[in-house]
Amino acid sequence: MAVDVQGAAVALPYVEKAGATYPVVVDAANHVAGELLGQKVIPLAALIDEIGVLRFVHVGGPDAKVMRKIDQILEEVPAPAPRAPATLLTSDLRNRVAARPEDVALRLRFASELTARGDTKGARGELEKAADLDPESWIPPFRLGMLQLATGKKDEALANLKRSLLLDPGNFLIRKQIWAIENPDRFYEGSVDYSWQQKKMREEAKGG
Repeated sequence: MAVDVQGAAVALPYVEKAGATYPVVVDAANHVAGELLGQKVIPLAALIDEIGVLRFVHVGGPDAKVMRKIDQILEEVPAPAPRAPATLLTSDLRNRVAARPEDVALRLRFASELTARGDTKGARGELEKAADLDPESWIPPFRLGMLQLATGKKDEALANLKRSLLLDPGNFLIRKQIWAIENPDRFYEGSVDYSWQQKKMREEAKGG
């Protein structure tokens, strides 16, 4: 699983370098790493099987040792029997939101469904409502920033990602996403510049 709000295109070189021989999920919306696993740092390696069972988590880059561990798990764990995913039609979700308008989690789910169907305007509306309903949560502004980034609204996206970081200042996963958008040369041109990240972290700790 790769985490990057900018999507598969920027994550692909790292996946290829790691030598992955199996499907890799790009968790652009930070659903799994941040919301389900509660992780606040990257890199993070996680192995999730076909039915959504978490088999392995490693906080750190997908180095050769981690890749061998994942290969070992794939060889030892029997493949689970496939099952149909639990889904709701867009109309069902719309009706549920109408019946429970204060349910933030439901609005977030509806926003994801609308995004998947290409209704970015509707998704943005749901995310903005979710942010109003739960102003202390980092999740709605993060998702809103991701949506805006995908639609080419970089400045608005950064503003919402920074708003998300203010709500959860210890979340380095969000912080590094912001750095990567503002300073792509430090992340996507050759090796990741960890020395620069350490310097940046010290500057921000001092209010710089």
